[in-house]
Amino acid sequence: MQLASSAPLLARSLACASALAALALAARPAVEPPAQDPAAEADLELVRSADRALRRGSPGERLRDLEELLADEPGMAAAREVLARCREQAGDLELALAEARRALADAGAPPR
Repeated sequence: MQLASSAPLLARSLACASALAALALAARPAVEPPAQDPAAEADLELVRSADRALRRGSPGERLRDLEELLADEPGMAAAREVLARCREQAGDLELALAEARRALADAGAPPR
């Protein structure tokens, strides 16, 4: 019985993992574009910092910074990709999947 009740969660987890895997392939090159100006370089450094925090196991450490950056730069696929992975690691699969799909769209990849 417990297996049946966990099926929707498993399906969401698999969908999220699939979208994040596709996102890693599509958006990752966008993480290191040449900065055009100091503000763009600061934005990229924020994304890099959030990615490092995520790899240390602290997904919430730079979450607010990523959200603020995306409020100003909503099409920044690299920032949205890191935000999706932060949300996934924090266990918020619905938001992670939504962010991953949007990042794929922002990166010009076909939706998953």
